[in-house]
Amino acid sequence: MLLALVTLPSWQPAAARQPFLRRAASPRLALVDTKKQDLLTAIEKFDAARAIDGTVPVDFGVKGGELDEDSRAPKDLASSGAFYAVSQKVGEAADGVLSAVEALEAAAPQPDATRYFGTLEGARLCPLDGAWLNIFTTAADATFSKDSKRGDARVYNVIDAKKGGVTNVIDFLPAANATKPPVLEQFRVSLTATALSPSSLSLVFRCVRIRLTRLPLPLLSLAAAAIGAALAPGVLRKVATLFGGFVATALAAKLPALPLPFGLRTTLTLPVPGPFLTRILFAFRKKEPPKAIVDFLFLDDELRVQRTNQGNIFVQRRAPAGWGP
Repeated sequence: MLLALVTLPSWQPAAARQPFLRRAASPRLALVDTKKQDLLTAIEKFDAARAIDGTVPVDFGVKGGELDEDSRAPKDLASSGAFYAVSQKVGEAADGVLSAVEALEAAAPQPDATRYFGTLEGARLCPLDGAWLNIFTTAADATFSKDSKRGDARVYNVIDAKKGGVTNVIDFLPAANATKPPVLEQFRVSLTATALSPSSLSLVFRCVRIRLTRLPLPLLSLAAAAIGAALAPGVLRKVATLFGGFVATALAAKLPALPLPFGLRTTLTLPVPGPFLTRILFAFRKKEPPKAIVDFLFLDDELRVQRTNQGNIFVQRRAPAGWGP
């Protein structure tokens, strides 16, 4: 999945946003609160199990377990049995989270998530606006571990409800006892979004930005190879992951890298083929262009639960006031 810094939209306290569930009857609201706490407790148990037994070691691409071999979509770690491959305890804890998600979805009213999205009032009134931190996911491309070649990372996204934009961000963390920041420091995928319903968004990938602390010498050759591969059948929709994979492979192989003076960073930007070019390429393949759709299962002032059209689940907590990358 990004590298010039993106300015976080102004965070609004809960009181400034319109209520999501307050109009519901009190007994139902109490039930929703209970199911929400059940979900957070299930995630705590999942994290505790991973702290003991480890997490799924995902690396870039199909071979690394990030992408499904047939669809090239992000691999679902739950349906593929990857959590149970770590341990029985981790697998059961993941199942507990997914059961809690289903229970919360059934108890809560449909969220009016896209209200004011893409309007001048979006930053102030849209409940999606702001930064959201990942606290659980079944998506392999958003799962990182210190035990994998690509290393551990903090994953979050920033929604600009005024402009109708979404930025998915990966901040790669230094290895234990490291004295320098990682060469590949940050990965950002910029998307535009359109409301399909009160509880769903359609996403279109626009560009990838990669921030480096040092400049690998073969980087230009890798970039050219990535762009060429992006136009090949079967991998168009994963341009960002492909390019990141090439860079990560270079770094993992410890290829020479030029240090940047005075702690400077360099940012590489890779445009993703737009919808028109995508339709042309897929017309020759007699297939429908890939679509990215997000359905919001639950949303309140602090918690967001969503499912992608590939079936992956994300649970995200709103970043606290003043938080920033």
